[in-house]
Amino acid sequence: MTPQIQNWIKNTKKLFIKKPGRVLEIGSKDITGSVREFFDDASEYIGTDMERGFGVDVIIDAHNLLKKFKKNSFDGLICCEMLEHDNDPFKTISIMNQLVKKDGFLIVTTPTFGFPLHRHPKDYFRYGED
Repeated sequence: MTPQIQNWIKNTKKLFIKKPGRVLEIGSKDITGSVREFFDDASEYIGTDMERGFGVDVIIDAHNLLKKFKKNSFDGLICCEMLEHDNDPFKTISIMNQLVKKDGFLIVTTPTFGFPLHRHPKDYFRYGED
């Protein structure tokens, strides 16, 4: 995660999210930075990833999140720089929509063309204008 993305999330949180409540982060393994610190006022912050690492509280594939967590159980959901590593990101996006409450927040960032490939473990998708 680039410093620019971290800064954008920090500023977005300040402007729009006063009480984050219960927050789920998908793809939380801290490889190049984290946003967890910006949500230290959350009532609960759960970081998930496919493998053990710093910032990971629950090891789980994003496609299995509904087996672990109930629908509409999070006030906010964060997924930064992870969807390009997902072999079915559209499934994960659907699951995110089911996990976050109706009036909750969803923060999603992904790299686009021009950002170097980074296989953690794979790099499947690049999102462009189309």
